[in-house]
Amino acid sequence: NELLQTAENAFNNKDFAKAEEAFKSLIANDKDNSELKLYRAIANIELDNFEISDSLLKDLSKGNSAYKYKATWYLALSKLKQKNNKASLEILKTIPEATDNYKDAQKLIDKLD
Repeated sequence: NELLQTAENAFNNKDFAKAEEAFKSLIANDKDNSELKLYRAIANIELDNFEISDSLLKDLSKGNSAYKYKATWYLALSKLKQKNNKASLEILKTIPEATDNYKDAQKLIDKLD
């Protein structure tokens, strides 16, 4: 619980390096926790550690967790931050209409297309 609090506080305070370490440790003890993986991936996007973030996000986006399409959204944002607009656009087009990020995805598609 203390480690989770550390991870949350670091993430919320934008101390992504500290958050990454805490999430990494938490995941080591809870390998199937999709929420922890998502937040670790976001922290790594912020740190420009795209290999780690993209790997986590690809796994989540291919899975069946509640974070599947949120992971897809962040994977698209990661590709955008890497200046890979083509990959970002392709990923954005896979986000279904019934999801939370659909409208944002459509707006971004319009800007990129």
